[in-house]
Amino acid sequence: MPIVQHSNLHGGQAMNRKYPIVASTAFAQGSLTYRANGVLNPCDGSTETTISVFGVCQNTSGADSDADILVTPITQGTLWLIDCTSDTAAAQLLKTHLMTDAVTLANSSTEDATSAAVAFMHELVGATTDKKAIVEFIRINGVVS
Repeated sequence: MPIVQHSNLHGGQAMNRKYPIVASTAFAQGSLTYRANGVLNPCDGSTETTISVFGVCQNTSGADSDADILVTPITQGTLWLIDCTSDTAAAQLLKTHLMTDAVTLANSSTEDATSAAVAFMHELVGATTDKKAIVEFIRINGVVS
């Protein structure tokens, strides 16, 4: 399941907007984006998610078509439902985590001691084997919020 805004858990209204993208690049609905050189790029791995997470794609864009894409910018205080790499556990709550890739939280270990973590886990969702959690992104556009 892609990252999806959990609208019942936050007080603000995130606004979807179209943003310019890197030419000839495919974007997947529900995946994270980062910004560089005035355009959005898909987060293809964990490296991009530690530096400049910008938003979540709301549609899919083919590598040969669009010049922009509809994105929900990630804002401080907004909570998101996210898939996790491993089974969830209570010991992961109220700790910071890295991303495995553009759509999955690396919840098998916590990153409280590093500055690279991008998400703070608020709540487990469903059974531990469902591998889902509610998180708040704490590193937005390369800045810790």
